[in-house]
Amino acid sequence: MLKRLFTTLFTASIAFTFIFPGLVAMAQTIDQPPTAEKELADEIYFVKANIPVPVITNRPSVFSASPQFDITKVQSIEYIWNFGDGNRDKGKEVVHTYNEPGNYTLGLETQITENNKNKVIVSESEQIFVAQKFALLISDRVDLQEKIGSFVKLAREENIALQLVESYNSQSTFLSEEVLAKKLNELNNLIQKTDTILVWTQTGTGLNALTRYLQTKPEASLQNTTIILLTDELTNLQSAKRQYQQIRPREIIVVRESGISLPFLESQNIEEYKQKLTKGGYDFEIINERSNEIKPWRILSYTLNFLTEKGIPDNTLILILLLPVIATVIAFLKQVVGLSTLGLYTPTIITLTFLILGIKFGVVILFFITIVSLVSHKILKKFRLLYVPKMAIVITIVSLTIFILFSLAVLWNILDAEFISFAIFPTVVMGTLVEKVVTANSTKSFGKSLLTILGVLVVSGIAYIIVGGPIDFLFINFRFDFIRNFIANYPEAIILFVIINTLLGRWTGLRLTEVIHFQEIMYNTEE
Repeated sequence: MLKRLFTTLFTASIAFTFIFPGLVAMAQTIDQPPTAEKELADEIYFVKANIPVPVITNRPSVFSASPQFDITKVQSIEYIWNFGDGNRDKGKEVVHTYNEPGNYTLGLETQITENNKNKVIVSESEQIFVAQKFALLISDRVDLQEKIGSFVKLAREENIALQLVESYNSQSTFLSEEVLAKKLNELNNLIQKTDTILVWTQTGTGLNALTRYLQTKPEASLQNTTIILLTDELTNLQSAKRQYQQIRPREIIVVRESGISLPFLESQNIEEYKQKLTKGGYDFEIINERSNEIKPWRILSYTLNFLTEKGIPDNTLILILLLPVIATVIAFLKQVVGLSTLGLYTPTIITLTFLILGIKFGVVILFFITIVSLVSHKILKKFRLLYVPKMAIVITIVSLTIFILFSLAVLWNILDAEFISFAIFPTVVMGTLVEKVVTANSTKSFGKSLLTILGVLVVSGIAYIIVGGPIDFLFINFRFDFIRNFIANYPEAIILFVIINTLLGRWTGLRLTEVIHFQEIMYNTEE
């Protein structure tokens, strides 16, 4: 019995070891479907078709093939192109000109002869759009994102290729300028192919980005390019005139947003576009070499033009000129209205930070800096440390908090590395306000300290709005540009703020908050 069981087990093991693998291999061979011709080769071939962007009618376009394998291992390669318009050509690199705009199916057939005489055929096809004209569209108007997207689609229907360069996610005009300049550098070849650039941005962000692009690409030139600047009001022309001197395009056409849809889409060239603007009664201005005439007595305007021509961004210069405006607004809110400001330096720095980083990010950072500094100061009071070392510890804790916040923001994809690199210095400057905040609130309770900071935040927010900071929160979306544009066009108006501050310095009346307070006392006394 045992002998029979042992014999059975031995036979089964021999079968499992030698016979079963052979049967499995045979079954796999039988069940395997027949392979395609190119799979018989030892290597799978792939060939990429390089399509130029854009493809414009009546302009020669160069198409090329890039084999994604070692061509030394094959005997011969033949490339056959089918352009979808009835024309065919052979060669690794071919030149073709489309006569009509529209969508075409570009086909590339690659015939590969291997060393063993096997012939492999690799076919690739791709849809391409052939446009009648090409233009670049620069925008950061997140409030008009849907409208701009519809405009790009409408342009395609009219056989116009619009390359959109956007920075919708930027928190401020300064960051938007940084992002747009970087994207323009990456699109250098496309920019040199177009003769029209549409700029649809907040204030002068788009022109500033073009200026920075030309600074990093000195070999680039826009002298044959017309820039169409879309704006709500034809008021900030002086800034555009300064940018013209640095960009040096053929001309800048400043037009209201209503003058971009039909006149542009229906025009074959810039001259026809200007004619349609004139016949349609659209408001527009043309800036060229003869436009930048400045009166001799406008010394600050001369200086501003000089600095702009030397490569200093217009936004930076305007920010310096807005500093007296910010200080005057804060002085008015303190002396006439009676709001708490913690002096002049603190709300001024906060307002400038809001302008550079955006009010949303600025408020969040200010909130964390305030909470951390007040809490850490309360805790350190128990250790009876000297003032300066104690404040050094508070600043250390605040710095670590900012570092952790940035790390978490990048980890959770709330902010990108580009924004962090731009925002780090203004954030550190705001962190230096810790000493002022702690000193001003050292004798107050935690609740009263937060109310004081809230008052400073209100003052900074008002100054931010007055000098042209954008507000985009829930259903509220607006920007008060009048003072910013006025200062940009007439920098000599800064002298007016010296007069205004002189009058504020002689103010001896009651503040608005005091009037309200005394009215309540009088009302209670009468009762």
